[in-house]
Amino acid sequence: PDLTVIMARLSSDAQRLHVSAATPEGQNLAADFDEKALVAIRDEFYGSQGKETPWEKFFFELQNIFNRSLVGFKGGIVELAPPNTTTKIQFKLNPSSDKVQESILASLVNYHYIHIHLKDVEKQVAESTKQETEVRTQAADLEKEEQHLKDGISRNKEQDENNQRRLAELQQQLAIAESEKRKAGDAVEDEEEDEDANICRARIPLGKKHAKPFDTNILKLVKSKFVSDREGAAAEDAVFNSIVRPYTSSELSKVTANLPDQQRQQVWEVLLKIDDWDYDVFSLQSAMSGDDHDSLAVQTHGGSLFVTMYALMFRYGLLQKFRIDERIFTNWLSVVEAGYHPNPYH
Repeated sequence: PDLTVIMARLSSDAQRLHVSAATPEGQNLAADFDEKALVAIRDEFYGSQGKETPWEKFFFELQNIFNRSLVGFKGGIVELAPPNTTTKIQFKLNPSSDKVQESILASLVNYHYIHIHLKDVEKQVAESTKQETEVRTQAADLEKEEQHLKDGISRNKEQDENNQRRLAELQQQLAIAESEKRKAGDAVEDEEEDEDANICRARIPLGKKHAKPFDTNILKLVKSKFVSDREGAAAEDAVFNSIVRPYTSSELSKVTANLPDQQRQQVWEVLLKIDDWDYDVFSLQSAMSGDDHDSLAVQTHGGSLFVTMYALMFRYGLLQKFRIDERIFTNWLSVVEAGYHPNPYH
């Protein structure tokens, strides 16, 4: 028994205690003890105080016993005999196909190397820790991206359901219209030709409305960012000011210093980056409609397409240069937006 080689160490994943033994007869034995098994061993050794005993104390006890060679082996059981007590700590091992003696020797060599080249090992550990942090960060980013994709899929499904309901409604309306037409009977050929001539084949997404109701406070704020005092106050009666007159520079400074609501604050912050690659059209959509994927046809006061196009026309002075009537332009823009699919990116 005195020639049996025994070692206890953490497993490679640091989740279990690995105990192994190699006998003089060439028998190899080993076993891994997870937290549940170690709890049972600790509680048996410390008795009623087991649950209150911290793990630091328990493992320090094990280390002290091994360092003082108070370890025995008999019948496949490693027995630790702490000083000043008759209670022993036992680890039952099982036959193993591993070459335990070689494994123990390799562990001792590694242990010796660590103590001799401590700085090198610490440097390697630091690099490994840095790499682990980077990998964890990448994993977290991928998890966020996965969640965004799942959210997008969920929203697309929701929008598809809305489209299917809308399609069913339109098909029902079409069936009713065709039924009424059949009931009305056949008209004379020239009347049919006149009727066909009056049918509008284009989509009219707003129905009989000329435009959506405008939020004049938003329009005034957007216009004021790009229109000078000369084009604004001095051209109050100009056609490109037929809906709202922009703030003067001094008025705009006061307004933007303390915007009265979250919506205008968010729209203003987005417009500050209208010339940048990271212009946030989704945030603008959310500010206007409350959601970044609302159907463009049903938004009450327009969405990201309407606000962005309105801003760009004044940003490059196109309404001023070509004397375009602001009301006609916004009516047209409102109809264009209403005909788009519900994707603010487009």
